[in-house]
Amino acid sequence: MVMKVVIKMSDWADVALILGTGIGTTVTETKVGPMGTHMTYLQVWADLGIAGFLSYIWLVWGWLPWVPRVLRRVRALRDPVERAIYYNALYVLLFFAAAGFFNPLSSEWSEWVLFVVAYALVWRMARPWRTPSKSHAVSF
Repeated sequence: MVMKVVIKMSDWADVALILGTGIGTTVTETKVGPMGTHMTYLQVWADLGIAGFLSYIWLVWGWLPWVPRVLRRVRALRDPVERAIYYNALYVLLFFAAAGFFNPLSSEWSEWVLFVVAYALVWRMARPWRTPSKSHAVSF
């Protein structure tokens, strides 16, 4: 079965390497029904081509260059609860990106809301004009 999947994937790779084949098209029939790719990054590459893959990589891993600045600013916060919120946001982004190696791409809004909120918190701390708040609460 694994070999059939590899052969099938190599067939479409010649045709759709750049543009992909469309969201949700990388499934194969098995004895128990259709099965999708169980790795988000391969699935995105197969579905969206190299341009979509690079865009997804930028979206999911693009926050990494901000980490030193974010950590420096988070450490400067007085309130441990506020620091915990930002540390957890970094953890959520790291977990989301790492989970892509083991799970298919999710269309569950509940997972993406968590990602967007964490990304917003990290961006809030990372933006160049940001100075750490002296308050004891996260304010928006």
